[in-house]
Amino acid sequence: MSTATLDGLTVVLPPAQAKLRAQMLNPWKWRLFAVGKLPSLALWRVRITALDADACTITIPYGYRTQNPFRSTYFAAQAGAAELSTGALAMLQLAGQPAASMLVTRFDSRYYKKVSETLTLVCEDGPAIAEAIAQTIADGKGRETVAYSRGYLPDGQLASEFWVTWSFKRR
Repeated sequence: MSTATLDGLTVVLPPAQAKLRAQMLNPWKWRLFAVGKLPSLALWRVRITALDADACTITIPYGYRTQNPFRSTYFAAQAGAAELSTGALAMLQLAGQPAASMLVTRFDSRYYKKVSETLTLVCEDGPAIAEAIAQTIADGKGRETVAYSRGYLPDGQLASEFWVTWSFKRR
């Protein structure tokens, strides 16, 4: 078992989750994974900066790779990073579990501020995702859960919000 510190508390992660978490937080291993499985995120230089069973934090830089003609971060780049902020939590929960699939079945978003700086996306719905996955694995019935991700500018202003509906099914 591996441990992680969350708000001063020590949380024990199962070995498979601890291994995946370490790989996703390692810049080189993350980059290799992203190039192979998520090339858009690799191109946009999306980074996972924090990941535990409860929350995930992602950054996406502003620059020529992510900008639109209006000199702001393209909505699709923001959406891709938001999907990762929710999906990384699901991947972490599925690590070491019986085989199950995950699929985005709905995606909603709102944009409030022009993003021309690094955007930080935060999803804190790990417990709800874990519950949906646990129920799916326990009874074999598919489940959906909505994960909420918020995008913040460096000064703390809310720039965008995302609601990603994930479907989980046991294989």
